[in-house]
Amino acid sequence: MSWFLNQKDRFTALHPDMSETMVHKRILRKCGGDLDHAIRCRCIEPCSTEDYINSMEDINTRTKIGRN
Repeated sequence: MSWFLNQKDRFTALHPDMSETMVHKRILRKCGGDLDHAIRCRCIEPCSTEDYINSMEDINTRTKIGRN
């Protein structure tokens, strides 16, 4: 998902000393309640960016969570 990567690039540019785990937490807070909860249940920290993106895509294709 390009949205996730764009958010990661933004946070990394603004806070270069922030750990990848903290960047992921900040991005998940922007997702909203149901999607945030579903991703956190699937990804045990520490997770890679690829794992988060795969989980988001899987949730989006299998459920109605995260669709606008």
